[in-house]
Amino acid sequence: EKKREVPHRTASSSKKLVKTNSKKYQSRRSSMMGRESLTAHDDLVKAAKEESKKSRRRSVGADKAKRSSMSKSSSGKIKKTDSSRALKPRKPMRDLFTILDIEPWSENTGYTDEEVMNAIESDPEACKKKYRFEFFGVVIYPFSMMCAIGASVDAIQMCYDTFPDALEEKDPWVGSPLHYACGYEGPPKVVEWLLEKDAGMVATINRLRRSPFHIACQFSPRAKILNVLLKTAPMGL
Repeated sequence: EKKREVPHRTASSSKKLVKTNSKKYQSRRSSMMGRESLTAHDDLVKAAKEESKKSRRRSVGADKAKRSSMSKSSSGKIKKTDSSRALKPRKPMRDLFTILDIEPWSENTGYTDEEVMNAIESDPEACKKKYRFEFFGVVIYPFSMMCAIGASVDAIQMCYDTFPDALEEKDPWVGSPLHYACGYEGPPKVVEWLLEKDAGMVATINRLRRSPFHIACQFSPRAKILNVLLKTAPMGL
């Protein structure tokens, strides 16, 4: 018996087949729904598609307008914003005591001048209160604690401008703010700044009859601090 040959289907024949199938589908569809109802149905589908396109366009336009308004600064200039940064939740602002209640000699204290200055700006009255910091166990002003933990001159200046009387503090155990700066982590520039404000501070002594020079030699013998004391206030010897 001869095998039945399958006719080869060309591109033109495929198009004809698709067109024929489409016609059959349309005729069957019209016979099932009726010509009038079919036309009405097609109109509804077409209208729904158009409405869907319009709603998508409106949503895209609203998103663009929102992004552009968020990226504009108060002066009207457009700034480039990082979307990933904008989505990050802001950390709650800590109060001044919590920021400063750290160990001066610790390596990972997490201290930043920016956080301290923001805390002072939001609550200036905090500089006028004395706190019992855990590391020292004494009640002192934030100004003295800032001198101990290595705050910058800018941060200390801001605290001083808020409450200048803190410069005159004389803690009976450690001593003056200069004692705190010389004995712990005070930068040389802070020591210079303190001596510029009150050169006589170098001669103050605490309850143990120790001057800032004694404290600098005992707890934190740093050559830079000692040189500043010798050059700026040699009478401290």
